[in-house]
Amino acid sequence: MAYRSYGYNGSMYTEPLCNALFDLFGRLPSYFKPKRKGDFSRKRLLPLSRLVPFILFLAAGGKDRKTDTKLSEFFLDAHHRGIWEWDGASVPHRSAVTRARAKLGWEPFAAVHGDLVSLAYQSRPALDHETFRGHTVLAIDGSDYRLPATTAMREAFAPGSGLDRKGSGHYPQCLVSTLYDVLRHWPVARRVAPARAGERAEALALLESAPREALVNAILLLDQGYASHETMEKWSGMDLGFVQRNPGKKTFPAVEAFLAGGDAEAMLVLAPPRESSARRFRETGRRPQPFRVRAIRLDHPDGTTSALLTNLVDADRYPARDLIGLYTLRWGVESHYGQEKFRFGLEKFHSRSPDGIRQELYAVLSCFLMARLLADAPQDGGFRQTRRSEVQPRDSHACLLLARFAYLLTPTNPAAALAIFRDVVREMRRAKYHRPRAKRTSQPRINKSPPGRWHGSSRMRRIKEAEKKLKKCRKIA
Repeated sequence: MAYRSYGYNGSMYTEPLCNALFDLFGRLPSYFKPKRKGDFSRKRLLPLSRLVPFILFLAAGGKDRKTDTKLSEFFLDAHHRGIWEWDGASVPHRSAVTRARAKLGWEPFAAVHGDLVSLAYQSRPALDHETFRGHTVLAIDGSDYRLPATTAMREAFAPGSGLDRKGSGHYPQCLVSTLYDVLRHWPVARRVAPARAGERAEALALLESAPREALVNAILLLDQGYASHETMEKWSGMDLGFVQRNPGKKTFPAVEAFLAGGDAEAMLVLAPPRESSARRFRETGRRPQPFRVRAIRLDHPDGTTSALLTNLVDADRYPARDLIGLYTLRWGVESHYGQEKFRFGLEKFHSRSPDGIRQELYAVLSCFLMARLLADAPQDGGFRQTRRSEVQPRDSHACLLLARFAYLLTPTNPAAALAIFRDVVREMRRAKYHRPRAKRTSQPRINKSPPGRWHGSSRMRRIKEAEKKLKKCRKIA
């Protein structure tokens, strides 16, 4: 399981990880709690050892092929490569996959991902560029995912959706909250909740369910939607550092006064709002107390201001400029959502049940994590710098490749699987992403949708206004 006993060179890096993955996925029955007596107890075409890898392929293998095509491709390839024993039976029908997924539930996928995260943090030493002052850097963010318009989806995630409801869309949505290691590029934990669930409550629950290894000596990066006295008090109570953006208006009076004063940074005392203080006293029997935070002023190109609030109060160890630069790394979790939705087309789900949706949302997360672990080069984690760019593994390529060969995770012939794994990992490391080192100019959004019959002039006016903002941003940069 551990990398340390094998060193960091050549196949000695790959083989221990592959063996650890074989061991973890070999314990799939221990993650499964049958809904009915007899589920997955008889010999079928789709035992757990074949169903789970196929769901990984279904969720993270791209949406350019139908389920029947994927079934044939996946099972025939596993047979002809000698990874799974073949008893002469046909490839499972998609209806068999649907019935088997209904028996499986989503909890095994969440448990498997939690153990994968623990494996990663326990056995993979952090490299110099993967921490900030020795801290793990985690970001939390939520995103709405569009779901199939079925009765079960509406009841589970969006009871008020439907065209027959005033002000509601046809497709229901769910809120997906993700904890993401922005320097290692590891998705750490996830929660799936109804669309109207509170982001702050989901963030608190996400941290409570996250593997403990990920939270040791960690700093949280959070956007302004998570700003509240209660959440900041919780982060501090969990021995977590935080850097959290706070809006410039309609916020804590101390923050508004700080921004109005024009200082670059200051120490503030935040008093709990009266309404939330009374509510928390009724719930816990304890009144929240004021606490001190460090505030750093942020001036934006459009002329607005906001503040970064942090409990990292040592200005010598954590200079304001470094914390501002650190906060910009929060965009890594946004980029991860972009890959899931647009590169992998995850919103085109293969299931029409709430459990099936959760299965795919957790499965793609596990594929991303395993692909990143396997794609890391032995010496530098796959990261190096050139004069013009930062070179790192191409995550989407590695994830698609792992999903395509997911049957290697549960082999009946481990020696053959390991030989193929070496070639797969070599191909993962071959494809690189060259991120330009030069800072790119921020671009305001411009709506260039086709104009209506009577709205051409207003559309042109909006485009000209956006172009003026763009010129202003370029002058400031």
